[in-house]
Amino acid sequence: MQTPRIEADNSGERAFHELGLHGEADQIRGEQGGEAGRAAYVLRLMYPVPLNRAYRNYRGVTVLSPEGKVWKALSAWDAKAAGVKPLNGPVCCRMTLHPKLTKSGEASKTRMDLDAIFKLALDALNGIAWQDDKQIVELSARIGEPVIDGGLSVEVSSA
Repeated sequence: MQTPRIEADNSGERAFHELGLHGEADQIRGEQGGEAGRAAYVLRLMYPVPLNRAYRNYRGVTVLSPEGKVWKALSAWDAKAAGVKPLNGPVCCRMTLHPKLTKSGEASKTRMDLDAIFKLALDALNGIAWQDDKQIVELSARIGEPVIDGGLSVEVSSA
C-alpha cells in the first residue's frame, strides 16, 4: 500500500478521518489502579511514522514534517480522548511496536527499527501523559505481536 500524502491542519482530525487512520487510546487502569496506587495507562496508538519521514532537514535545521505533525497530533488527541491525565513525579514508559499483519496472517518482514519509535512518541505524549519529559526515569521498547495495520502500545506508569 502506498503511503498517502498527508497535509497537516491545525487539529489533525480532518486528516485522521479522510485517511482512515484509526488509532486507539485506551485507559486501562486509572490513576488509582495498578500496584498499590501506582498510576498506569496503556495507550494503543497508530503505527508510527518512520523517523526519516517524520523529520526533515531544511537548510541545516531539522523540523517536523507535515506527516510527522499529523501523527503527533493524532496520538496526542487519542491519549486525551482516553482520559489520560499527566502524572507527577518519576515516570516509567514502556513501548511495544506491533508489526503490521500481512494478508497471510504473519508479521510483515518490513518494520521500523525499534530505536526509531522513541522521539516522536515521547514528544506526542509530553504534557499529556506526564508534565515534562525530564520526569522519565525508565524507558524501554520491544517488538510485540503483529496486528492489522500495525500499532504502538505505550504503557506509562509512576516509577
